[in-house]
Amino acid sequence: MKEQKPDVSSSQEAPQDLGSQETPLKRTDGKIQVTIAFHDQKTKLLMNPTTQFSKVFAKFYAATNAQAGTYKFIYNGIRIEPTSKPLDIEMGDEDDPEIMAVLEQVGGSV
Repeated sequence: MKEQKPDVSSSQEAPQDLGSQETPLKRTDGKIQVTIAFHDQKTKLLMNPTTQFSKVFAKFYAATNAQAGTYKFIYNGIRIEPTSKPLDIEMGDEDDPEIMAVLEQVGGSV
């Protein structure tokens, strides 16, 4: 029988249960909870303020089974670039910021 070794690769502690059912992902360890609204649904994700949005967008596409590049992401009327970070667009000041995901449209002329 093979001996199992404990996983020591992650230095992150387990998430704390804050007892809130409205926002089950909300944490106080420096991460921010971002809500992505699309169609009639909302997806909540946790991210570090210094993480590029490309990682969040990849998780969103995986969760929705959509092809990468299908949506563009809007926050306060400004398009979020994949290389942007929450600190770049001053998102950390807001409590539970919401990003709109809208279908990308290319072209439009006749």
